[in-house]
Amino acid sequence: MSVLEKVRIRTIGSKLMLATTATALAAACAVGLASYMQQNDLVDMAIEQNLSSDYQSITDAMAEQGQRAMGVAYSFANDPVVADAFVSGDRAKLLAAYAAVTPVLKSELNLALISFHKPTGDNLVRLHAPDVFGDNVFGRRLMLADVAKQGKPLVGIEPGRDSVSIFASVPVIKDGVTVGIVDIGAPLGAAFLADVKKRFDVDVSMNAVSGDEVKSISSTFEQKTLLDPAAHKEASTELIHWRSDDMGDRPVAVLAGPLKNYSGKPIGSIELVMDRSEFAAARSSAMMALALVLLGVAAVGTGVAVLLTRHLGTPIRGLTGAMARLAKGEWDAEVPGITRSDEIGEMAKAVLVFKENGIENERMTAEREAENQAKMRRAQKLDELTKAFERNVTELTGSLSSAATEMEASAQSMTAIASQTNSQSVTVASAAEQTSANVQTVASATEELSISVREIVTQISQSSQIAGRAVEGAQRTNTMVQSLSDTADKIGDVVALINSIAAQTNLLALNATIEAARAGEAGKGFAVVASEVKELAGQTSKATDEIGARVTEVQTATREAIAAIQEISKTINDMSQISATIAAAMEEQGAATSEIARNVQEAARGTEQVTGNIGDVRRGAGETGTAASQVLSAAQQLARHSSDLGRELDTFLTGVKAA
Repeated sequence: MSVLEKVRIRTIGSKLMLATTATALAAACAVGLASYMQQNDLVDMAIEQNLSSDYQSITDAMAEQGQRAMGVAYSFANDPVVADAFVSGDRAKLLAAYAAVTPVLKSELNLALISFHKPTGDNLVRLHAPDVFGDNVFGRRLMLADVAKQGKPLVGIEPGRDSVSIFASVPVIKDGVTVGIVDIGAPLGAAFLADVKKRFDVDVSMNAVSGDEVKSISSTFEQKTLLDPAAHKEASTELIHWRSDDMGDRPVAVLAGPLKNYSGKPIGSIELVMDRSEFAAARSSAMMALALVLLGVAAVGTGVAVLLTRHLGTPIRGLTGAMARLAKGEWDAEVPGITRSDEIGEMAKAVLVFKENGIENERMTAEREAENQAKMRRAQKLDELTKAFERNVTELTGSLSSAATEMEASAQSMTAIASQTNSQSVTVASAAEQTSANVQTVASATEELSISVREIVTQISQSSQIAGRAVEGAQRTNTMVQSLSDTADKIGDVVALINSIAAQTNLLALNATIEAARAGEAGKGFAVVASEVKELAGQTSKATDEIGARVTEVQTATREAIAAIQEISKTINDMSQISATIAAAMEEQGAATSEIARNVQEAARGTEQVTGNIGDVRRGAGETGTAASQVLSAAQQLARHSSDLGRELDTFLTGVKAA
């Protein structure tokens, strides 16, 4: 339900006037809201620009102060008096040379810190504190240490114990060597901030930021700071958006940005506080003007709505009367406003279409009545055809269901057979694999036996060769022993000859003895010789007898040795023949073993092929099982489709009958 319906405004004219007035007010409010937001954005932007500009001006003022200090430091560093004083370490000379200029630099240029340091960092003279000297400043004045290290002038901010100052440090060069450093600084304290406030009409606060700790260095307002530590920590790294606050009874805008040392490292924040009373007053004036404009727009919108209602109400009421007559079926009613070119003309044309459609509907109603009669006759014929179709399709689905059932049973049987075949093929494959393993084992053992037989044949062949060589040695030994026997026989003949000679010699000695006896004294000497010859002949006979006995023993032993050697030779020949027979048999055995090994290898390959074929059978059985499962699934799906067909047929016939 719309808002207009809820307030129960009955006439279109009243609704149109109310809608027009509301639209004008809504447009005015939208414009006013946009103007208000734009005004706020403009004020916000103006405050942001003013504060950002003031922040930049303050940093520029600090840089300008640094450049002043740098100019004075250059002037001092190029003074020969300063270089000579550094070389000689003459403090009095420096104090005398610049004592008069120190107050002027402090009062006119705010350069209140003037120091002369040795390259080692030890202070030589402080013009602003002559009695304090000799301390090393590198520990707290890092910029001075960098100047001494780099030999170049530097300018920038460095924090002190209770203040922050901007320094300019210039090395003093004499004969190409750094002999000292001139260090001139301007404190950024109350005097500097007061001058900044006077120049830019903003309050300023300088704060040292270390982690979450914030320490106020100097400020131009009593509260020291209007920001929390988190804001100061953020402002130490980047310029933050301004924030609104109150200082006493004045609305203020607060902005802060980083305070950086000479090397660009953030060491704190610069906080700016600006009175925004003028901006608030301007915003209030703009809001008042905007409210007056909204009231004017509302008044004008209401007047336009009244005129528009009067202009559109009369033709709309005419169309309303025509619609009422047409709704009663009075198709001869006139439709006003058809010739108008505005939206009311479009509405009149739409009402005319409604009239024409009403006339057409009466004509079509008569035609539909005739069509309904024809449809009733057609429905009766369709009912007869449906019944015949139901009988035929019912018989067909019954046959289809029966065939699906038989197909499912066959598929289940085929699945069972495939499963059994697969199981049996697994068993046969396992047995074939075991047989293959056993055949492989037999093949390995047969191969080892064949190798052993070949080794035995080799050993027997070697034994036969050794036996042959032994026979040859025995034959040579027999020949040598036979030669020895022949030699012994010859020695026997020689001994017999010697024995015969000894007998003859003995006989001759006997004859000589007889002849010596006959000779008497003259034959005594000859008798002695004959006696000795006889004795020698006797000894020779004994010796030859003994030699003969020994020769006889040698001959006997030689004949026995010949007999033994012949027996050994015969035995070795027999062994050689036996070895040859064994070698021939082992060669035949080796050939048979090799044939067995070859046949076993063939059997192993055969069992491997059997195993592979059984694997193919197993896969075939698995594929058969899969196919049978698919057939079973198809049969079951066919049965379901048959059942679904029956149900769909029943639904179809029911729908047809219901139609």
